Amino acid sequence: MMKKAKFFLLASALAMGAIACASNQAAQSEKALAALTPDGALYEAEDAQLFDVKILTNTYKYTGKGYVGDFSGDTSAIMFNVDIAQTGQYDLIFMTFSPYGGKENYLSVNGEPAGSIHSPGSPDDGENINGFRQVVVENINLRAGKNTIKVSRWWGWCYFDSMTVVKHQDKLGNDIYNVSAKLSNPNADDNAKRLMKFLADSYGKMVLTGQYGSPGDSTFEGLKKLTGSYPAVMAMDMIDYSPSRIEPYIDPVDYFQNPAGWRAAIDKKTPKYAYEESVKWDKMGGIVALMWHWNAPAGLLNTDQAPWFKGFYTYATTFDMGAAINNPDSDGYKLLVRDIDFISDQLKPLCDAGIPVLWRPLHEAGGGAFFWWDNFGPDAYVKLWKLMYDRMTKVHNLTNLIWVWNGGGESYYPGDDYVDMAGLDMYQNKYDYSSQYGNFSKIVRFFLNRGTGAPKIIGIMEDGVMPDIDFLVRDNAMWSMFLCWSGDDFFIFDADGSLISGSTESQMIVKTYTHKQAYTLNNLPNLKNYPLE
Repeated sequence: MMKKAKFFLLASALAMGAIACASNQAAQSEKALAALTPDGALYEAEDAQLFDVKILTNTYKYTGKGYVGDFSGDTSAIMFNVDIAQTGQYDLIFMTFSPYGGKENYLSVNGEPAGSIHSPGSPDDGENINGFRQVVVENINLRAGKNTIKVSRWWGWCYFDSMTVVKHQDKLGNDIYNVSAKLSNPNADDNAKRLMKFLADSYGKMVLTGQYGSPGDSTFEGLKKLTGSYPAVMAMDMIDYSPSRIEPYIDPVDYFQNPAGWRAAIDKKTPKYAYEESVKWDKMGGIVALMWHWNAPAGLLNTDQAPWFKGFYTYATTFDMGAAINNPDSDGYKLLVRDIDFISDQLKPLCDAGIPVLWRPLHEAGGGAFFWWDNFGPDAYVKLWKLMYDRMTKVHNLTNLIWVWNGGGESYYPGDDYVDMAGLDMYQNKYDYSSQYGNFSKIVRFFLNRGTGAPKIIGIMEDGVMPDIDFLVRDNAMWSMFLCWSGDDFFIFDADGSLISGSTESQMIVKTYTHKQAYTLNNLPNLKNYPLE
């Protein structure tokens, strides 16, 4: 996280026709009831209810009398009033974009949070956008009669031309959960195979609860007191294991001049919490997930605005990963290898102890350039992923890792030989318990459309709000797991376990942790004995 609030979405486009309707809002609402055909009903943004936004008619090509923007005020919003003939699932096709890079804004339906809407833009989305693009929000439940669809500012700085409502047709079947339990590493150990088999068997039927942190911290203990159980998955960040964070900032020249001395000095300063907590958690019967905010190996700016400890951000380092990864003889490449080898050594004791790990490196890549490993395009990213995979599995013989790809878009996918499951990070508006079907279906279709066999297991690898599992079942969007980020923005418990504030209400936490289709630590099977066949 570290943390902007942003979705990392796989690109999607859906071409559908539209039927124009009257420009004034009242007439538009009346005509929409009759005009709602499989081709859809068009609602112009300038005819919606507008809050702290402007109607514009310059610069960009639009339909109707204008377009709406730029969502720069704290209360900026547009609200479409829609009449629906029949209760059901509908797709919302927005014509939107942002000239300032991709932006995310809140979506609500009938006053309830319904995820977000992504306005594509350049350079964030890796496209040269100079006008409106179709963006589809799928599988929204609308009731017969009047409905309100509201877009409210989150990031702002975007424009909307229209919204088309169409009946949702392209439904996912239950066969999407028929996934392979075969791991990418042919030398994976039995405990990793057992965990993967359990995940594959559970996919589509059960959802694993997950939480960043560990037993003993306020969040884990608060969840236990509130619900009666710890989560099924304990997730931790290897951020402080990055060599350039340990010193706090170590000149990489020291590594080249005296590798043995550098290594000895770093080993003395290396934290051990991830290993110790993972061993404890494994003994308790839980599942371990580890990720890595990799502080850049070199080139940390170390200024007041970009301190050394934020070196995983693109803005805080000058490290040229693109040049490094394409030149194996360069110092930059050797530093990449140095860091990968160092992290591998920290993971090795878990492997030796027979503890399988959901391993999620190089996360949230896909053209946003938020982290330095995503700042040099998909080719460099894929090469870095493969370098890490090959060194960890072939050089360091880490047979306990289940590789979780958290990138975005086909060009960032390393390939089935390097990936075991896929994930998405989502930080929706507080109390947004929706299934996020649109995000789920985009990743599912990405794998289905490749034509290379069964899709991957898909999970929410970071989120701010627990989903309502009833909505996941209703919408057929059965994420394999959700892993809630830690911090005061998400959960604040008092000493007796009462939830003081957070992004998920206490009744939803209890509902989720006690749901018949949820795994917590209380009802996980013994994974050490889980059958391989």
